Amino acid sequence: MNSSKTCCLDFQVDGAGMFETSYLLTTMVFSSIGLGYFLYGKKQKHKIVYYSGIGLMVFPYAVTTNPGMIVTGVLLMAVPKLFKYLDWG
Repeated sequence: MNSSKTCCLDFQVDGAGMFETSYLLTTMVFSSIGLGYFLYGKKQKHKIVYYSGIGLMVFPYAVTTNPGMIVTGVLLMAVPKLFKYLDWG
């Protein structure tokens, strides 16, 4: 076997993207909050809280930047409070 050739699975992670520590921590925080929203909404039969929880658990797969994730997460966390404040449900 030629020693100059490397394995096709050999790759380097330069600290950017989805393996960044801050990204993983932010994902875990918002997914945990989403799980709490989901369980509370399911138990209390609050549809808005239930769907906000699902959104909080799923959106980190679509948003790949930390600032975007924080803004989106805070907005999704505020949706049930906004609906309650406006008396929409």
